[in-house]
Amino acid sequence: MNSQSKRLIKVFFMYTFSAALSIAILIFLMQLWKANLSVPLDYNADGLFSTIMVKGLIENGWYFNNKYLGAPFGLEMYDFPMADNFHFFIMKLISLFIPDYASVLNLYFLLTFPLTTVISLFVMRKLNFSNTVSLIGSLLYSFMPYHFLRGEAHLFLSAYYLIPLMILLIVNIMSNDRDNYGAKKKLYSLFICLLLSSSGVYYAFFICFLFIIGGLVSSLKFRALYHIKISLILVACIGFGVLINISPSLYNNYATGKNTEVAIRDTSHTEILGLKISQLVLPIDNHRINLLERLKKKYTSTAPLVNENSFASLGLISSIGFLILIITSLRQWKIKEKSELLINLSNLNLSLVLLCTVGGFGTLFALIVSPSIRGLNRVSIIIAFLSILAICIIIDYTRKYLHKSVFNVLLIVLLLIALFDQTSKNYIPNYQALENSFSTDKDFVGKIESAISAETPAKVFQLPYIFFPEASPLNKMGGYDHFRMYLHSNKISWSFGAMQGRFSDVWQKEAVQKPVKDFLEQLSLADFQGIYLDRNGYADNGKQMEEDLHSYLGAPSVISSDNREVYFDLSNFTQSYKNSMSNTEFIKKKEIIKSPTLIKWNGCYGVETQGERKWNWCSNKVELELNNLSLHNKELTLKMTVLSGFDVPSQLKITSTDGSEKLIFNAQGSDYSKKIIVPAGQRYVINISSDSKKIDANGDPRNASGMYFRLENVSIE
Repeated sequence: MNSQSKRLIKVFFMYTFSAALSIAILIFLMQLWKANLSVPLDYNADGLFSTIMVKGLIENGWYFNNKYLGAPFGLEMYDFPMADNFHFFIMKLISLFIPDYASVLNLYFLLTFPLTTVISLFVMRKLNFSNTVSLIGSLLYSFMPYHFLRGEAHLFLSAYYLIPLMILLIVNIMSNDRDNYGAKKKLYSLFICLLLSSSGVYYAFFICFLFIIGGLVSSLKFRALYHIKISLILVACIGFGVLINISPSLYNNYATGKNTEVAIRDTSHTEILGLKISQLVLPIDNHRINLLERLKKKYTSTAPLVNENSFASLGLISSIGFLILIITSLRQWKIKEKSELLINLSNLNLSLVLLCTVGGFGTLFALIVSPSIRGLNRVSIIIAFLSILAICIIIDYTRKYLHKSVFNVLLIVLLLIALFDQTSKNYIPNYQALENSFSTDKDFVGKIESAISAETPAKVFQLPYIFFPEASPLNKMGGYDHFRMYLHSNKISWSFGAMQGRFSDVWQKEAVQKPVKDFLEQLSLADFQGIYLDRNGYADNGKQMEEDLHSYLGAPSVISSDNREVYFDLSNFTQSYKNSMSNTEFIKKKEIIKSPTLIKWNGCYGVETQGERKWNWCSNKVELELNNLSLHNKELTLKMTVLSGFDVPSQLKITSTDGSEKLIFNAQGSDYSKKIIVPAGQRYVINISSDSKKIDANGDPRNASGMYFRLENVSIE
């Protein structure tokens, strides 16, 4: 066996061993021998969102459309752009061999640990760290608190294994070694950047910023434009990749108009969710040492703006590395062989802190460019890798002063201290509780499916109505709890999951606002077979709503074993309602309900109420779109009252295919009425613009786009 073969075997063994060790540590820390991997490791809140995305990916080909959610018209995800197609692609590949959605989700999440270890090890070896130091450093990075705390709820943030490769590219750009820019390495760099562009917009944004900083600093240092040119090319590559990822959403916005009710972001969010240095260096929540646990609780209970940024804890070892980088920024340390690397890392670290800290340059970016990148605390996982590299530089430097065996023992002790400090018993899911809850829901949905005889996907309406996505908890019910039913069904289309502001969501909101009898009639005409009710969603535990439904539908046909959910069968009510009229009349009513004139406002915010008054605040440019889904022309009348926030008169310009009109209004309001004919199968668009002054609403997320006037008691009949 020649030396080349021996070297390859040694390398293969090193990476295999690192992956195996990572898996072994993961099994121990999470006690995975207790887990049932056919049950999601997170069955609440955002964990449910991740789970339905994986199930939808498997059942519908990709994640954009899901016919089993958002009934009666289905779920379309175009209004919630995601640049995560690389992650979806990997899970799609896994599903070809393991078709169970929960197993795919769990397996991918668990695989992110050895993937992070192996890739980090590769990068550290490329940076000329010794094998043992590289192994310890890569394990430290794999088991950051961030990894567990993001978990399956923020699955794509947990999958941060590409970050080390990006840092390697940036460090290479910051060096003056032209060998780093050969043709092969350029192609490799472009490929890695394209992968990153398909792995989430946050990491893409942070890395693009570091490319610009690294290229700029190096060009100034070496007085050469080459560094910044390479950086800008890679930034352009990432930007192009992100655009390709979100292009379906961009096209949907162009074709159907922008949905102004979804993913509303405001400059203030970057302050609320900004990075806090204190949270980087403070211990994790529920630390194993009581003194440190009390210290963190004291901070959490007294400090403002404590939210997901508490996930930023670096742990003791990485915090020391972070402080080394800060000190290096102030006074450059001279460490043989790796001084340049340490200085470059310190520059990158300081740049990220200045960008992402509360009130930093990230806030200015949100103010001037876009507030879409709001969770700036998520940069902590990049800072963590820079900090670990700093620690590895110091450790590698001390290696020559210690006997090899002593050095290796100290490294093992360091790893054990880090794992003890960075992890908590709270990172172990309550596997028994998860399985019990999962089984209860599965049994309940199974009984519903047994009671439904429909061959095609049956429709079930879910109460209470909750908008999607990003709804807050409602009473004792989580914003995504309705998704639990979908996870256990194969032949039911559930109402929850209609994209807020789109047709199916508008249809549902209009339905639930009707008197109970009219509501049930609308469901019957739309071919809904039943109603699911989650008692946790009501302040009175659903008592009043159940009584109302009981008066028309009788007792619920299925009740969950934990008495939380009930199911009402609509079939008898539908048959009785159908018998109350001629078949021709029933079919005509079905066509009206199933092919309605769907109304969509672009440029107006969600409805607000006070007593019988209802209104929507709007930006200075509004588009009203009327879609006639029926086979007949429809004559409609638009009525509304237009108000500004000031006594000074303003002008409203209303433009459509029928011509243009003007309306003068102020804070007292002016009434407007217009008759409209919408052709069969077509849409009718009315554009509304105003010269009224903007309402000053600091702290309101709507302030970013602006609130200029409001439309009150709008009716289109």
